Amino acid sequence: MKNFIKETKELVLSQGSIAVLAILQVSFTAKTLGPSNYGLIAIYLAITATIFFRLLSSRNADLVLLFVKDKGIKTNHFFVLDFLLGILSGCLTVLFILLFDNSLDLRFEEYLLIILLYVFSRTLLNFSETFKGYFTHVGNLKLFSYFESGTVLLRFLLVVGLLLIEPNVEMYLLAISIYSVISGTTAIYFVKKNETSDNILKLSFKEFFETIKASFFKLRIDQAFGIIPVNLDILIIGTYLDSYNVGIYQFAKKLIEPVNYIVVAFSPWMLNKLKLDSNFKFGLNQFTCWCS
Repeated sequence: MKNFIKETKELVLSQGSIAVLAILQVSFTAKTLGPSNYGLIAIYLAITATIFFRLLSSRNADLVLLFVKDKGIKTNHFFVLDFLLGILSGCLTVLFILLFDNSLDLRFEEYLLIILLYVFSRTLLNFSETFKGYFTHVGNLKLFSYFESGTVLLRFLLVVGLLLIEPNVEMYLLAISIYSVISGTTAIYFVKKNETSDNILKLSFKEFFETIKASFFKLRIDQAFGIIPVNLDILIIGTYLDSYNVGIYQFAKKLIEPVNYIVVAFSPWMLNKLKLDSNFKFGLNQFTCWCS
């Protein structure tokens, strides 16, 4: 039990702080911008981060955990994959916005420049998937936790700070764009700083993708079944009602979302144990010494 607490305390504290900051950010943003603007932001986030970027990139950290350092694969391969998927996601997002601008009342022309900045800065945030997978692989959960909570704190401070200067949609999206750029570049820095240079055979990107292809597409299918149905509600409400109703709905929805942070707090620890020992089992007997 002592080892379990020692190995997971940073994760619990990190996810707990993330949950608190998430509630504070949602409450502040909704109150400052009002239901209509908050609803418009919710629609843009649903289209961008929640649908296309998560559909193509979410949980790619699992691929890193499975394949990094195996058969000549290094983190550079995954960073290239993150970037290519980010560009594809960005292009699909802009296309979707153009097609549904009128039906969702997105006012794309009004927010053209900031939306383009936000969408393509989101590409850099993809690099955090490689960060998560790599540091889960090496078992450095302390740095993993500091990165998670640190970047969320940065996002919170940017959103609050810029909205205090001028409370509008543009400032919110600018805050998220800056957060994405800093998080992505920080992820690259720490991975490359900690990655050991060895003499393993280097694969071409084509050979790399052939190696991970089966797992990649399986993961993408799993994410499609999980992500798209869950987030269609925002787009449906936006289509048949308006951004005001979306804002009210999204606020209520976001207030219960932080519970998920606590639920998944132990995932990196469990994945690291399973990576090291495929026969690892976790059950109530782990706590026997604490309860006795």
